[in-house]
Amino acid sequence: MVAFLWAGTSLAQTVKTYPTHWFTGMKWNQVQLLLHAPNLGQGKPTASIGYPGVSLRRVQTTESPNYLLLDVAIAPTAKAGTINIRISRQGQPATNVPFELKPRRKGMGQLYANGVNSTDLVYLIMPDRFANGNPANDRIAGYRDTICDRSNPSAHHGGDLQGVQQKLPYLKDLGATAIWLCPIVENDMPWQQEAAGAISGYHGYWITNHYEIDKRYGSAADYKSLITAAHQHGMKIVQDAVYNHVGNEHFLFRDKPFAAMFNDWPSYTGSNHREEALLSGYAATADKKQMLEGWFVPHLPDVNLRHPVMANFLIQNAIWCTEEFGIDGWRVDT
Repeated sequence: MVAFLWAGTSLAQTVKTYPTHWFTGMKWNQVQLLLHAPNLGQGKPTASIGYPGVSLRRVQTTESPNYLLLDVAIAPTAKAGTINIRISRQGQPATNVPFELKPRRKGMGQLYANGVNSTDLVYLIMPDRFANGNPANDRIAGYRDTICDRSNPSAHHGGDLQGVQQKLPYLKDLGATAIWLCPIVENDMPWQQEAAGAISGYHGYWITNHYEIDKRYGSAADYKSLITAAHQHGMKIVQDAVYNHVGNEHFLFRDKPFAAMFNDWPSYTGSNHREEALLSGYAATADKKQMLEGWFVPHLPDVNLRHPVMANFLIQNAIWCTEEFGIDGWRVDT
């Protein structure tokens, strides 16, 4: 099985790359690529890039055998196109993993990335609970939760990005100048038991892949269509970022590149929610640690933002989303 994964084009088809692509002409041009595939880091792997204006600075393996970390520098002279990342390891044929450089989006600060200020009226939307523009995506085969039932307050109800787009004239008529959406990225989580009972992740705060739009809300194309339409109506889109935790089905938690990317405890330890521990000069170190590193609930692993690989992953994702989709601002969750 391993030989098959590493044979010819099979590896290239298997490798997932995060970010999925990057852009030319970016200020953030020292990009850390996280490559993920079974056994990718075994057999003393090496990598090379032969592309004008792009250089490979460092190759790292991780604690998991299934990742490679590549630090890549992209010069201002680099042109849009497909980079071939050549990966070799002992006893296996070399293979090329494609990585695309896209042209940078035009109009920053005018057509997108306009920011939000005190003159804006921001309308908060939880997409699942707003409007169902496409009933065909209410249930997604292969997802861990396929229940859609408007009679159940704990289940998904079917709202989606097309529904939001269809209601833009209504929102504009209300006077809204910006729309803040609860997270629309993938939340492929099963139902979970919380204090109030069993509940689904309809709210969007149980992220399992930062680079995928949740299919129950639609596609990346649907998100781009909504943002374009909102801009045509003179409205802004604010994306919700969750930097405290992920869902425990997130690939980074199920297969951790480095264990220290998460704040783990010998046994489950919830946050004490004692904000005063961060303000008092006399607070106990243990109280501060539990406040900052304790988990919300057992199915939401606490993210360690001090770890450079985790920090890079989330920072690059924010930059990527702004460029890829053309959003205007960010709301940072708890």
